[in-house]
Amino acid sequence: MRVPSFKNLLSTKCLNEIIENGGPSINGVKIFDCTYSVNAKPDWKNFQMNELGRFDELMKKSSKHKEEFLKCHIPHAYHFDLDCAMFPGRYERFSFYQPEFFEIYAQKLGINKGDHLVFYSRGPYNGMMFSAKTFWLFKCYGHKDMSILDGGFAKWCKDGFKTECGTCSENVEMGNWSGSDNFSINVKYSELIKKDDSGKDMFEQTSSTVFLDARSENVYKGSVETGLNPYFVDGSYIPGTINIPANEFFKEDGTFKEADVIKNVINKRNINIIDENGKQKKQIITFCSTGTQATILNFALENIYPNIETKLWNGGLKELEVRNPKRISGKDF
Repeated sequence: MRVPSFKNLLSTKCLNEIIENGGPSINGVKIFDCTYSVNAKPDWKNFQMNELGRFDELMKKSSKHKEEFLKCHIPHAYHFDLDCAMFPGRYERFSFYQPEFFEIYAQKLGINKGDHLVFYSRGPYNGMMFSAKTFWLFKCYGHKDMSILDGGFAKWCKDGFKTECGTCSENVEMGNWSGSDNFSINVKYSELIKKDDSGKDMFEQTSSTVFLDARSENVYKGSVETGLNPYFVDGSYIPGTINIPANEFFKEDGTFKEADVIKNVINKRNINIIDENGKQKKQIITFCSTGTQATILNFALENIYPNIETKLWNGGLKELEVRNPKRISGKDF
């Protein structure tokens, strides 16, 4: 099925037309509300011992984000829960399941091979942060046919389109979707600290790799609370990294800015993404605190520059806080 969009962005008008013209099921589309309420990291040892991979039990758990979904959501939407799709690891707030486990959760949501997945959310970054995270998550498992609703749930409501409450009106049948290992689009901590022939690791060679920190400018500079433990972390950023706040990519109505405008945001930081032949110049790695808002950068850059590949450091600064907090030594305060 053809989904009219600007690459992987879907307008509220287009999604409404899909719903009005026979509904998502007929059109081979499944809509997911990816709203998530940020909470403290659960005890990772206890979780892995008692809850890891037990999706039936995890899907029954109550949460603020599930309550928001049940109260009001886009017609035909299913609830996608990041607390089911990922798990707390020793170093990461959100760790990846192996494909054979993640696909069980996806199948329980009724996802089939060939489905076009549409993600939306509400909350931070105009409701775009968790839909971008979910988009990247499915990309990690090899899914290609998917879109993000531009402007999220807030734009949908502002445009006056219908909503519904309760669970999805359609019975959820077990899907046949299968995932694959596409984790190479992420960079592991072990890769970041691997030393080359000169005896330097990637953190020590930020001139040859573009490290993009997606946190807001005041958090990056440490003028406000960073969420990092001050007893272990002396600074607020990794020296040599470049701050591109994800919120600079959005208009006031919550939709993405035009490509040329976002390119200007990038260019004013003197970042050369591509050369004169349109080829990628350097490896690009995005990160933030827990690998969430950084996915907005990945999504935007790969839409604007279709011939480049970006990578996500999923563990981010919270992982570094545990492994080697002295690396976070940059400060402007």
